[in-house]
Amino acid sequence: MRWMRLLGALASLLAVTTGAGAQTDPYALRAGAWDKSVQLERSGDFRGARDLLMQAWGTQSDSYEVTMRLAYLESRLGRIEEAIALYRRARAMPPAGADAADGLALALTAQAYSRMEEGDREGARERLEEAVAASPDAEAPRRGLALLGPASRVDPEVWAAFLQQSVEPDKFQGWAVFAHVPWWVNDRFRLRLAARYLQTQGDVVTAPPDSPSPGNGPGRRKASSSRTTDRQGELYAAIGWSGRYVAVQGMGLAVVRKGEGLIPGGATSLKIGATAGLHVEQAILSRDAGIGWQTLPRLYWWPSHTVGLAAGARYTHDPRGGALSGVAGLSVVGRAAALHAQAHLGTERWPVTMDTPAVLALDSDLAAGAVVTSTFRLGDAWQMGVQGQWEKVEVPAFQGSYVSLATGLIWSP
Repeated sequence: MRWMRLLGALASLLAVTTGAGAQTDPYALRAGAWDKSVQLERSGDFRGARDLLMQAWGTQSDSYEVTMRLAYLESRLGRIEEAIALYRRARAMPPAGADAADGLALALTAQAYSRMEEGDREGARERLEEAVAASPDAEAPRRGLALLGPASRVDPEVWAAFLQQSVEPDKFQGWAVFAHVPWWVNDRFRLRLAARYLQTQGDVVTAPPDSPSPGNGPGRRKASSSRTTDRQGELYAAIGWSGRYVAVQGMGLAVVRKGEGLIPGGATSLKIGATAGLHVEQAILSRDAGIGWQTLPRLYWWPSHTVGLAAGARYTHDPRGGALSGVAGLSVVGRAAALHAQAHLGTERWPVTMDTPAVLALDSDLAAGAVVTSTFRLGDAWQMGVQGQWEKVEVPAFQGSYVSLATGLIWSP
C-alpha cells in the first residue's frame, strides 16, 4: 500500500508540473485567445479583451494583427496615448497597410481635440499635422486644423455702448467706444492692444446754502443744478504665454480722467490647470488719493467642453480701506453662439478686468452687479456680440445704479 501511495503522489506532482508549464507556454496561451478576446469585446469588456491579448502575446508583439487590435482596444478604453504608440509601432511593421495610417490619424485627431479643450493649441496643432501626414485623405484632422485656425492670427473687435448712472439726485448718461486687437504671434504667445473712450453728461445738484434765499421766505432754501460733461480715455497693452497647464499674462494700463489726469496701473494673471484649476488676477492703480490694489483668485471647472464654471473672491485695498466681494461665473459655448456671465456680491471699487481689458472707474462703491456677454456667429470669419452690465452703486447716504448696453463685431480672418 505504501508504494501505491508513493505512485499517487508522484502522479499528482507530475500533473501540477505539466499544468504550470502549459500556463507559461505562449503557444498554449494563444490558442483561442483571439476568438475569446473578440467575444469579450462584443460583450463590452474591452479591458478584458485587451488583457487577454497581452497575456498571450505580450505588450511588444511582433504580430501586425495583434498590435493593430491592441491599439484599437486601447483607444476604446480612452487610453489614446497608448493607442498612438501602438499604431506607430504597427506602421513600422513590414506588412503595414492603410488601416494602420488611418487608425493613427484618428487617434491623433482625438488627442488633438482634447488638447484644444485644455488650451494647448501648439500640442493640438502638432498632432493634427502628424495625422494629415499619416493619412492625407482623412477629413477629420483637416477639419480640426481649420477649426484651430492659423498659428499666427489677429482677431480684432470693435464695440459701442450706451451708459447710464443714477444716484439721486444726480443722473448721467453717455456713450463709449472700445477697440481690442489681440494678436496670436504663435500658439504660445499673444500680444494685445485695447483702447476705450467714454463721455457722459448729466446734471449735478448743488446743496442749498445755509442762509435763506431772497424771495423764498424765512427758512426756505433752493437747490441749484449745473450741467457737466465728463470724459475718460483708457489704453491697455498686454503680453501672455499659454502652455498646456500654465498660462501667464502681464498688462499695463493708463486711464486719463477729466479732473484727475493720468492714472497709471498694471495687472498680472496666473492660470494653473487644464479643464479645472486655479486662476489668479492681481491689479494695481495709482491715483491722486493713493495706491489701490486688488486680487481675484478663482477656481474654475469645465465639466464638459461646452460648460464652464468659476467661483472666487475679489479683495480690494485702497486709501478708503479694504473691501471683499464674492464672484461667480458661468460660460456656455456652442458652435454658433456662446454666453459668458459673471456676477459679484459685495463691495468692489474700480475693478480691473483682464480678459476684455476694462476698468469700471466709478467714484462709488459697487455693492452688487452682473455682466452678461453673448456672441453669435455670422459666418466663417464674423461674430456679433451683445453685452449688458448692471451695478448697484453706493455713495455716502445714497444708493443708485449703473447700467451699460453694448454691441460689437469680432473679425476672425
